[in-house]
Amino acid sequence: MARSEWFGELDETLADIYSGIIAMNRDFAPGEICVQEYDLASPELVTLREKYGISEIMGDGGDFERALRLMHNFAPRLTHNSFYDNRITADALHLLEYSLDDPEHGINCLTKAKILTECLLSAGICARRVWMLPYSPYDPDSHVICEVYDRERGKWLALDPTTDCCLVDENGYPLGVAETREFIADRRFFTSRKSTLFLSGESESVTSEIAEQNAYYMKNMFRFRYDKRNGFGDTKEYLTIAPLGYDIARAEMLCAKYKLDYVRANADSVDEQTFELLESQYSEKRAAYDAGKPVPLTSVSVMLASPKCK
Repeated sequence: MARSEWFGELDETLADIYSGIIAMNRDFAPGEICVQEYDLASPELVTLREKYGISEIMGDGGDFERALRLMHNFAPRLTHNSFYDNRITADALHLLEYSLDDPEHGINCLTKAKILTECLLSAGICARRVWMLPYSPYDPDSHVICEVYDRERGKWLALDPTTDCCLVDENGYPLGVAETREFIADRRFFTSRKSTLFLSGESESVTSEIAEQNAYYMKNMFRFRYDKRNGFGDTKEYLTIAPLGYDIARAEMLCAKYKLDYVRANADSVDEQTFELLESQYSEKRAAYDAGKPVPLTSVSVMLASPKCK
């Protein structure tokens, strides 16, 4: 397949720019060696599993295949809203109560990944959210997906509950985030594949929709963030992984300023509360940058390490 066919209407030159950015920033900065925590036994997860029939939905089979069935059950029942303001308590019980089968209550990729992660944990499968972030500070459009640890394959594999897709190579083998990033840097073929097609073993051509998704993943595979603890609820403690020499504090400050400048230019369509929030975020990021306060980094080893679940 010609490389241009992977990305539909996207200019192949732009695809090569994405690949080139990652190829030239392939090595990650050294950081603290951390062990992610996975709590599979909280009582709230038991309630979640029983209330939504998680085990019955997943059925039998390997970890990844069971996770795909679960994702496919929920994905079409959760309406997407990129502008969702994260008002609901960030756990699967509250989020599903708010959004499941309710088109009026759309949620974003962050919260969809939280739902899938907690549902998988409730079934005894180690899972985690992954923030995928772009290179440019003037691109505030990032993405959040889920990774599940497949014990049979012995590696982390990517699941995107927003698109109901996984990532595969040219032979249809599933990929994780770290592996996909290497494929992008080497200009090797990868694509997103619908969960139902992966489970059925059917092949598919790269449609324009899938091509756009592939380009979106490429753009957002520059740096990453993970939850330190993976369990019920959100501790808001994160592990940050970035390429060697990339100034995250400066990037976050410039991104906050970019968003603030945008709402200032479109003041008539932005409410006062949103403006005040963005103004506060910029002030905070600017102060941290001016003070020379670095963003703590985590060793890239966390991306590949086998999980220690309790």
